[in-house]
Formats: sequence, C-alpha cells, structure tokens
Amino acid sequence: MEVNWELDTPNSTEYLQEKEEQVETLSEEWRLLIGYFLTYGSPAINWSGISLNCLGMATLINMGITSTSFVFMFLLLFSATVEGFFRAAIDILRSVDINLYLISEAGCHLSVWASNAMNHTTQFMLVLLTFDRVIAASIPFKYRTLKLKTTQAWAAGGVVASISYFLNSGHLIFFQFSHRNCSPKDDLPSQMFYFFNSLGLSWLIPGSLILVFNIVILVQIKRKTTAKSSVNEKDITRLLLVTSGCFLIVTAFVPIIRVLANFYVVPENGMSANLLRQLSIIPGIISRSLNFVLYVCGGRVFRAGFVQLVKKILGKKAQHLTSTVGAV
Repeated sequence: MEVNWELDTPNSTEYLQEKEEQVETLSEEWRLLIGYFLTYGSPAINWSGISLNCLGMATLINMGITSTSFVFMFLLLFSATVEGFFRAAIDILRSVDINLYLISEAGCHLSVWASNAMNHTTQFMLVLLTFDRVIAASIPFKYRTLKLKTTQAWAAGGVVASISYFLNSGHLIFFQFSHRNCSPKDDLPSQMFYFFNSLGLSWLIPGSLILVFNIVILVQIKRKTTAKSSVNEKDITRLLLVTSGCFLIVTAFVPIIRVLANFYVVPENGMSANLLRQLSIIPGIISRSLNFVLYVCGGRVFRAGFVQLVKKILGKKAQHLTSTVGAV
C-alpha cells in the first residue's frame, strides 16, 4: 500500500491550509464570545458596580465622614462611580451604533483621554487610602490627631485627580483617528507615551506603590506598637488589605493586553487591536464593581454601618406605612 507522506508533512499546502482554517475558526469564535460579553456581560457588571458604589457612598455619609480613612474610601467609591457612568454612556451609545471612540478625531481624543484619566484617578485614590493606612499603622498615636484633618484629605484627593487628568492629556496629542481606528501614532514620542500610560499609569506605578505600602502595613502590624491601635483602625486596615489585594490580582494582566493590542497583534489573523483594547477594560470594571462587596466583607465597621443604614431605611418605610394605615 502506498502511503502519501506529503499530506502528513507540516510543510504541505493542504496541511497549512487546514491549520489556517482552524485558526480562523478559533479566532472567530473568540471574537463572538468576547463580543457577546462586551455587549451584555460588561454593561451588567458595570451597572451593578454603579449601584453598589452608590450604596457604599450612602453608607459612609450615614456613618459620618469624620476621618481621613473615610474620606479616601468615599473618594474611591465616587471616582469609581463616575468612571462607571462614563462607561455606561459609552455602552448606551454603542447600542445605537454610535461608537464615541470612532465617531471622529475629537471623539477619539476626548474619549481615550477621559476614560484613562478616570481609571487612573480611581486607582490612585486606592493609593491614597493605602498610604493613609501606612501612617495609621506606623504612628498610631499621632494618627489619632492626623485622621481628623479631613479638609486636607479632600484637598489631597482633588490634587491627585487633577494630576491624573493632566498626565493623561497626552491622549489629546499622541492618539490619532485613522481608518476607523483610534490608536497611538507611529512616531517615537507617541509610542513612548503609550508605553508610559499602558504600563506605568495603568498598573506599574499604582500597583508598585500599593504593593510596597501593603508590605509596610503588614510589617508594622506585627510590631508591638500597632497592638495599641484601636479595634476600628485595625478593621479599616484589614478592609484596605482585602481591597488592594483584589486590585493587584484582577488588574495584573491589563498592561500585557494593551501592549499586545498595539504591537503584537495582526488584525487579519486574529483579534483586532480595538477588540483587545476593549477587552482590557473588563478587569477595571470588575475591580471597581467589587469595592462595596469588599468593604462589606472585609470591614466590620463598614458592615455595621451598612446594616444601620438598611435598618434606618426600613424603619422609615415601616413608619410611613403605619402612618398611612392610621390615616385611612
């Protein structure tokens, strides 16, 4: 029996065509799967996060924002909510076939600038909260006075947000709208800015600061001086460790996806760069949507405040119902 060795050889034309068809089919399946998730799953997670973050802010307001820790917790929830509403607006426009990123040159610049600035502001609010807990763990006695300076904490949050928007203003210069694609220009300054933004501001700088601060906190917790910290302070520190740990894990692969989107993906043979960039926002959506859940699960003080808010709301409804029945 004659065997056709040529067909079994990796270099044969038939073999290569078969592999190319398999790759195209696999790529198409992934594109459809990611497309469905971006269309339905991502907006659902985002709206859930907006609702929960608003509930978290209401809880903090009801508790009374009387310390710097509560200020930074509120700012983290607030910035995440603003970012969530922006993402929701993008999704609503996309549902009626309007892609704000691809509508025009101005739409490309403003959308990329706003989305990145909001995302980085949220991340650096977590950095501020982490640094606040470093101070609480390192100098607990002095922190009892420092934590009452809420005005300075609000000001610090405003300064950090302003710096974030300024650093991201490069999107107005170094990005271009070409061939229905919103992407960085090909020149060296644009590519350097994209690297700085995608690797530095998006994860490396805030992630490194959070990681270092958390190590300092854990070291300080083991020292005898931190044993004299109040139970509430230890509880807020535990809440912070849970929240920042989740952030580091969930967002770890975001810069990798963004670099792949810009340098190593060939649109003809796989996912498009725009699709990958959209995919890279999913970890951020998940991370900011989990803030309230992590606050409740990781902090006894916040959990008690949330229960108090629920009882207050239910008590008012019961009182209103009683008065209505009595009037009848």
